[in-house]
Amino acid sequence: MIANSNEEMASIIRSGNWDILSSATYSPEREEQAAFTHPFLATPFVIVTRVAVKQTETMKPGMKVAIPAYHTLSEKLKTKYPGVQWVEVENTGAALSMLDRREIDAVVSTQLASRYIIDHYYPNRLSYFRIPDERTAQIAFVIPRGSQELQSILNKAIDDIPPKELMNLAGKWVKTPK
Repeated sequence: MIANSNEEMASIIRSGNWDILSSATYSPEREEQAAFTHPFLATPFVIVTRVAVKQTETMKPGMKVAIPAYHTLSEKLKTKYPGVQWVEVENTGAALSMLDRREIDAVVSTQLASRYIIDHYYPNRLSYFRIPDERTAQIAFVIPRGSQELQSILNKAIDDIPPKELMNLAGKWVKTPK
């Protein structure tokens, strides 16, 4: 199945008509609906802005900040930055497009997704920096609850991959093609 937005993905997960999701950010709330493997990658949460914007100028009252639907930090950031005008979007790609068109002031994302999309579509126009005092996003496979055998197999496979090899895989994922 192909999901073109976080809303579609959430709907598919709720339906129970799926086998595995190749990557998602772990959160205790999400674990109520699906099972997660051990994480195979950790990446910082970031704020993406246009290149000219300084880090100190973000998340200020009145700013329009996009956050993908079902983002793991959504409620926490809305509470921490109540003066920000939050704009829920389909996914990170849509949010970065809005940022490039100056429809919003910033985007909440992960470094991995942001780096990949910026390097491929918005080089020298968008940049990112880490969200202060936030944990890293733990990226894992997601499977339906009750699939303990599959979860165990995947966990063993992930645990057997040396950390250096995981870093190499992540590096290949985000490299700009030549």
